[in-house]
Amino acid sequence: MKPQHAILLLLGWVLSACSGPSHKQADATPRRYAYPRVEALDSTATTVSVGDLDMRLSKSATYTHPAEGWLDATYPKLGAKLHLSVTYHASANKLAEAIANRRQRISLNIGDSPAKISNFTAGDDWICEVVATSEGPATPVQFIAADNEGYLVNGAFVLIGATAPTDSLRPIVEVLEREAIAIINSLEVR
Repeated sequence: MKPQHAILLLLGWVLSACSGPSHKQADATPRRYAYPRVEALDSTATTVSVGDLDMRLSKSATYTHPAEGWLDATYPKLGAKLHLSVTYHASANKLAEAIANRRQRISLNIGDSPAKISNFTAGDDWICEVVATSEGPATPVQFIAADNEGYLVNGAFVLIGATAPTDSLRPIVEVLEREAIAIINSLEVR
């Protein structure tokens, strides 16, 4: 075999090895954009006191008490902050007025965005409502909980930063909604 033929044969063999497996399809179609993976909140919780109530927050949150009966909790992994207040109403009428006021505020915060509303009872006597939406507002998860003694817990998760595109917010909203339900289910009067 002549040296020129050997070099051409070797060059052909090297080029065929660089082309990759022959079973792959040469398709330049881009893949669909997937939801971002949201890091799960810490499954352990810490007990926090707000007013006359104790509740549990994920250890992923850092919190402060800006005023009596108030709690601000930041969830850095989710880019969200919880503003929570606890109030006491001595009469059933005052409690009903406060609940109506909070529902109106939730409605104004949501605007025309479609929302999922969950009504349930927690513990023996907490009547609860969680409103969640991933389309539009900077307050995607809001909740109220009231008991027979006159306590009203009001919470709103606020997103820190951009709120678009809305489809990428859905996983974050789902995690925040689960955290809201966990907080409500842990409420205890001291």
